[in-house]
Amino acid sequence: MSALGPDRVVLSTDAFSQWAPPEPECLRMFTEQLAYLGWQPAQLGRMTAGNPRAFLGLPPAADPS
Repeated sequence: MSALGPDRVVLSTDAFSQWAPPEPECLRMFTEQLAYLGWQPAQLGRMTAGNPRAFLGLPPAADPS
């Protein structure tokens, strides 16, 4: 078993300059590239939303379906 993976990682970006797109767009572009490299939507959702919510002690987000 790997020490790192979707269950133990929080994805974020450090884009914060005037010439870069807004932060949410930078994160969207970052995750789009990871999806292109083969990461699954559930894994990306876990690393960008589920894990940060758990770290902050928030309940899981409601299922949109």
